[in-house]
Amino acid sequence: MRMGLLLFVLLLVGCSHHAPPINSRLSDSITVIAQLRDQLGSWRGTPYRYGGMSRGGVDCSGFVYLTFRDRFDLQLPRTTSAQSDIGTRISKDRSLAR
Repeated sequence: MRMGLLLFVLLLVGCSHHAPPINSRLSDSITVIAQLRDQLGSWRGTPYRYGGMSRGGVDCSGFVYLTFRDRFDLQLPRTTSAQSDIGTRISKDRSLAR
């Protein structure tokens, strides 16, 4: 269930409307998937804590923020609202979650 939530949150961030600068660490999908799986494994079992950004407790947007910062050297906004304001919006029929 947490992996599904992670993928949903990452998809949500990826479907936003102002694309960040292209990062070479995101150009190889196999590497990206490996990094995401490793990050998920590292954080598995961490409790949810509103506003949290540590292994003592983390919230969804904090986890996305830390994942992009630590794994892909990309600085995203901290909040869900601000994260949803970046990237390029796509229709549901163009998404991977069909």
